[in-house]
Amino acid sequence: MIKRSILLVALGVLFVFMACAGRITSLKEPTSDDSFVVIGSVIFQNDYFVGDEVEVYKDGIDVAIVGEVEEDGKKKISGYWATTDKNGYFVLSDVPPGKYALQAIRLTVGVQRLITISSNLRYSGSEYTIQMRENVIFEAEYFGVEPKGRVVNLKHHVFGADHSTAVNRQILHHESAKIENAKLIDGSILKRGPVEEYFIKTYPKSAWVPVLKAALD
Repeated sequence: MIKRSILLVALGVLFVFMACAGRITSLKEPTSDDSFVVIGSVIFQNDYFVGDEVEVYKDGIDVAIVGEVEEDGKKKISGYWATTDKNGYFVLSDVPPGKYALQAIRLTVGVQRLITISSNLRYSGSEYTIQMRENVIFEAEYFGVEPKGRVVNLKHHVFGADHSTAVNRQILHHESAKIENAKLIDGSILKRGPVEEYFIKTYPKSAWVPVLKAALD
């Protein structure tokens, strides 16, 4: 049985967001002209776990997002959970203005094997590593994505685990604004435009549409 533990790290501002918190799975309409929307997509390719089939995961991945936000005139670190839809897209909407980054993802692979993939986000290029635990520590020193208006586009993230992961626990990771004809390990071809376009198409009547369109300009 996988031993679950909470690692307490006394570096900078620290916040542990427990697994019992609710997941955000769809676009929430803005309640303020100042609130932000955070968008992105996640795919996980599994070619690591012995006995598991080679698989590509998109649906139902828990996405941990860390934010350096401003509330009541004060900056603080906050943690948020979102869950990907069937295509691997996630969204946080009507959240406080600030900087946001993708801290971790969590999913079940193979025969009910729970894994967490996380980064300490201390600098540009911080690596993601695999953790056999459920909890996520929300902390960050590096927020590489600048908001465009009220939109924080965390872009497309393709994570992968292969046999080298067994040695160094590092996860293959590629981040991009668009994906052009990438071949996944199951043989499928992935092509994706800017993340804003997906949410504009999926929620055409949302009040966020003009905000998302403005971020594309």
